[in-house]
Amino acid sequence: MVEHSAIVLTPGRAPWQIEPSVNQPTKQQVPTDALATEPVSERTASWWMFYRLLLAVLFLGVANFWGCSSPNGFLKCANFIRTDALPRPEGPEGVKAANPAVLIAPIPYDEFEESPWVIEPDVRVHLVFELGLGNCAYMSRGLGRVLQKEGVPYTVVWIMDREQTRAGAGHTVVECPIQLGETRTIGLIDMLEGGVPEVDGRAINVTDLIRHESMPRARIRSFNDHKDERSIYYGPLLEDSVIGVTTGEDMNRYFDFLKWTYFDVGYPRIEKLIYNVGGMVFGVFPPVYITPSEARRFDSWFVFEIAIARTMIWTTRILLVMLVFDGCLWTGRWLWGRLRASKLKVLQSA
Repeated sequence: MVEHSAIVLTPGRAPWQIEPSVNQPTKQQVPTDALATEPVSERTASWWMFYRLLLAVLFLGVANFWGCSSPNGFLKCANFIRTDALPRPEGPEGVKAANPAVLIAPIPYDEFEESPWVIEPDVRVHLVFELGLGNCAYMSRGLGRVLQKEGVPYTVVWIMDREQTRAGAGHTVVECPIQLGETRTIGLIDMLEGGVPEVDGRAINVTDLIRHESMPRARIRSFNDHKDERSIYYGPLLEDSVIGVTTGEDMNRYFDFLKWTYFDVGYPRIEKLIYNVGGMVFGVFPPVYITPSEARRFDSWFVFEIAIARTMIWTTRILLVMLVFDGCLWTGRWLWGRLRASKLKVLQSA
């Protein structure tokens, strides 16, 4: 049975002059509830964006967990670069030189159970030089900040031995122009040992380290009453180590980055993990340069650790790029939906 629309005949009008029923709409009605309903595709995009954010946070969390137990080991495995020749801190004639005696003598070395986690550069200098706190890497970075302010070129040198690097140990020193009495040379300053390592009265430099030969006659010219002339880091340890270098320029750039972006959240450990791992993700954390021969040795020792560390960093970078893309896409869809809804409302009210 076919249903017909109701027709109202008005007296005085011809049959073909039909008046529509009051129940028959005169214009297209658009339900307002439909305008507020989010499209399924938009909801799906929002969920995908949430999942990718969750994955990015998860990968950073894994990186931070590893960094929490072995920060230096993670940073070295994820952030080294091959180079044909290690950078050296040689500057033009007349460049300033560091005076180890003046720098090291006043430090009140303290026996510490754990190195401080504070990363703000000037606070680090205070902890190192006025309180005597920090391990070799922490104190070397503190010295780097001082040399940056004094305009002395330098490099941070990493002695990464096979057994201890996985756990974030090893040894760290600074190479720079140094003034030893009347003698000026390029040598190492060992902040943890409180002096300058020497062999037969000559200051040791990076060239001596990369030979990977034990130096049984090595001694520390100590400039601090709390330290002696002995050190375990220039003996057999060198035979099974990889030598890496971070340039002063890279380190200074990172110090400046911290100075301008540092925000105190009240938890130094969390701050260090965020800035160090986040700095690696965004490419501002200073890398460690090693020669190809050293890299082959390093790769053979830490195949699994390097693969995991670099996978976490690059996966986090990709997820963050996808997250930005999803955010732009979601914003575009949201704006287009609002614009379309406003147009429909205008047509409905016309």
